[in-house]
Amino acid sequence: MSKRLTTDVEPYVADYLALEYAASEPYNSFVFDNKAQADEVRHLLFFSEACEYSPPFGQILLDENSPVGMIACLTGKQLTGIRLKGALELRRAGIVERYPGLQQRLQLAAQTLLKPHAEDFYLSRIAITANQRGQGTGS
Repeated sequence: MSKRLTTDVEPYVADYLALEYAASEPYNSFVFDNKAQADEVRHLLFFSEACEYSPPFGQILLDENSPVGMIACLTGKQLTGIRLKGALELRRAGIVERYPGLQQRLQLAAQTLLKPHAEDFYLSRIAITANQRGQGTGS
């Protein structure tokens, strides 16, 4: 088997976002009213490249040409910048105004999130498909 990481997630967007959703399930359950709302916000941020799981920070792991995992990592400085960009994108798109309570839950979640130093390396997300678990793929 030939596994490789790539930032070219476009051919695998649905698989990539499904893995990202699984990796972020506790956060999503706390912040969003339902999966449809989570998907709307996550897609907006992903396609506007305003989130920490968009390439180049996010990469998909392929086995041959089949998605088997994803990872998103960046420096603390990059994380600060991308979170600010995401907040501005949500405001610009009117998402916060459209969903009462979302702003408060986002702020509460932000208070609990790790705040790495600028030079720190931050592993934001990692997910492996169910059929790859226990086989060392995540390592």
